[in-house]
Amino acid sequence: MSDPRKTTAAQWDEVWRGTRVPVRPGRINPSVISTRRLLLGALPGTATSIFELGCAPGAWLADLHLRTGLRVGGCDLSPEGVAWTRRNFEALGVVGEVFETDVFELSPEKHGAHDLVYSLGLVEHFSDTRAVVEAHAAITRPGGIVIVSVPNLQGLSGRPYYRADPNVEKTHEVMTAERLEEAARSAGLEPIHAGYGGPFSAYVLLDRMRGRTKRLLTYGACTVAAALSYPLHSRQVSGQVRLIARKSAD
Repeated sequence: MSDPRKTTAAQWDEVWRGTRVPVRPGRINPSVISTRRLLLGALPGTATSIFELGCAPGAWLADLHLRTGLRVGGCDLSPEGVAWTRRNFEALGVVGEVFETDVFELSPEKHGAHDLVYSLGLVEHFSDTRAVVEAHAAITRPGGIVIVSVPNLQGLSGRPYYRADPNVEKTHEVMTAERLEEAARSAGLEPIHAGYGGPFSAYVLLDRMRGRTKRLLTYGACTVAAALSYPLHSRQVSGQVRLIARKSAD
């Protein structure tokens, strides 16, 4: 089988190099609020541990640990990303394990089995969706929950991504809810929800902005658009394609 990866560790090293810590998700950003509700809302009541695939720079794991007190762990292929995640944990007083590893090498023997296993913006960087969803399932406890959230590159929601990077499809798969649901079933998971959620997000445009004033104005416009679209759940408008699935308890 050809390599399913559409990005490399070196590319992500460039993304994470120079990260400033401590870092946590914002409190008033509508996209962040929606993602936080997604994760906390699906967390099993008896959960003891949480694991994130593609965890750099550790902002979400830190946030979840500090809100729930549960054990957290994560993995990333980027050495820079792993290093900054560990620094972020140290800065925030989070005790958690961070593994520098390929997602296809994850196993419960080496990396534990967890009640909630999730990724945010990871699965779309692989051409073989089933295989990377299987990697989530591999370290999920029986009865545990898998969450996958990826950018919605369809319709109106996709336009900011193509404007920020005309070659976005070289590093991203255009994901649909149906594709995620099929991958979950093929991986032996029971889909609970596969659909579109999260507000319209154009924050990716900030990557191309230069100058403090322009960035602030763009951020403000993006936040207003996200707030107005928050109640909508559609292929055309929602910022994310999302899967929630359960691993069989058998």
